[in-house]
Amino acid sequence: MITKYKSFLLAILVIVFAGCEDKENEGKIEFDPEAVTQSVGNLEMFTATIYGKLVLPDIKQENFIFGFEYSTDETFSSMKLKRVECVYFNTQMDNMFSSTLNNLAMATEYYYRAYITYKGVTYYGEVKSFATKGVEVVTGDMDPDTYEVTSKVEMGADFERIRYGLCFGATENITVENSTIGTNEAQEDGSYTLALNNIPYGEFFYRAYVTVNGVTHYGEVKRLEGNKVITGEIDLENMTVSAWVRYYKGYDDFSYGVCFGKSSSPTKEMDKSVGGGKFDSDNNFVARLTRIPFGKVYYRAYISIGQKVYYGETYSFEHKMIIGEPVDLGLSVKWADMNIGADNDYDYGIYLPWAETEEKEGSAVGSYKYAEPDTRSGYEGNYLYNKYTLSYDYSVTVDGKTVLEPMDDAATVLWGDGWRMPSVSEFEELLNKCTLTWMTKSGVNGFEVLGPNGNSIFLPAGGGYMRGELVDEGSAGAYWTNELFTMNQFEGYSYQYDFAAMYFYMGQGGIYKDWYYRYYMYSVRPVYTK
Repeated sequence: MITKYKSFLLAILVIVFAGCEDKENEGKIEFDPEAVTQSVGNLEMFTATIYGKLVLPDIKQENFIFGFEYSTDETFSSMKLKRVECVYFNTQMDNMFSSTLNNLAMATEYYYRAYITYKGVTYYGEVKSFATKGVEVVTGDMDPDTYEVTSKVEMGADFERIRYGLCFGATENITVENSTIGTNEAQEDGSYTLALNNIPYGEFFYRAYVTVNGVTHYGEVKRLEGNKVITGEIDLENMTVSAWVRYYKGYDDFSYGVCFGKSSSPTKEMDKSVGGGKFDSDNNFVARLTRIPFGKVYYRAYISIGQKVYYGETYSFEHKMIIGEPVDLGLSVKWADMNIGADNDYDYGIYLPWAETEEKEGSAVGSYKYAEPDTRSGYEGNYLYNKYTLSYDYSVTVDGKTVLEPMDDAATVLWGDGWRMPSVSEFEELLNKCTLTWMTKSGVNGFEVLGPNGNSIFLPAGGGYMRGELVDEGSAGAYWTNELFTMNQFEGYSYQYDFAAMYFYMGQGGIYKDWYYRYYMYSVRPVYTK
């Protein structure tokens, strides 16, 4: 009886307890937590901020963890999966939370999702994606007047180091290993302007670049025709060569002209060269050749940029020795209408040492035909003469010759019989009996010599070579006679100088006879005696 009663009481207690528990949970709904994936913000090249939201039952925060997973693989494979665990969420903003991702790859698509883990179970939000910003470089066109190139870069702002620039060179596959110019700043829109200096010769390529955190990104390669020279034709009558130049400024050392000589590939350094005149509106210039060697002559235009010289195409012509015509001025001899080696009456012709018949590059005693080193003790470095000598003071021997022999007379050797260099008295006759008028003919200064019979010749003021340098060109002419300097040619002289010969100086400052070193190189105007 007692046992039955105890069982009855226990049953009543279970019913009552159960009824209390039902009342305590009355009105509550059980549900799982939820992580909601939100949009991305602050998207840059290497960083992005992703957002999420938690939907929570009445559970304590220490009982769950939450954050994001992200990957470049849409399947979130374990090899590429990265998880970011967050700490805070904002209860005032609908349980929002976020995380800033760093060290992302540029221009790369990422997949991400929010998650929450509760009681060992992970709940995921929707998979979303974003792509980090890349770098786009746009190469600008060069301004032909200022040589400026305005390029533009579009990219993010989360860089640590940056360099904007242009690279250029002769090959299409140019990089920063070629010539470059750059800047560390750009405008707000990413544009920057740089001026190309020292533009190369011929075709070259350039493109904009930006180096971000040590990695360089390039824009489109553009092609440009750089500096260039084209050799033109020669005017054989005036011995002028025309040429065309495309010239971009920006060089401290720039020159242009024409080089010529006997070499099939004449150079500015090794052969003769003349500078070009001013450019015309089409970038043409004209250079007048002087002291042209005889025979086949090669020529080509050049431009010199800094330490380098660039050449146009090489051409050639035959330069024949033109023999002048004798002009009767009403004097004792006829005078040639042009200088030896000239192509017309206003051409300077060639410059020769006295008693020599071939033009030389220098005007030094060491290369003079009739001089030799002085071997006497104490006279080292001096020279003595061995032909046309009157004194042992300056000569090895004394031969008493004062007038050029035919073999040493440039007029006779180069123009033939009947021609010779004028004597001192014949030059004095020219000056005393003719009227000399300073004038300019075809751009060349000189004297018109009008004879007593009305005929005339022109003596160009070509100057002369002294110690290797051309002096007085355009202001005076120096013309050799066929006579050695002797004391009886000038009053007051009591000493014989075998190293000197007679010449006539003819310039605006005066016209007079004088003597100077034989190895200097002056013009020769022949006379005809047949």
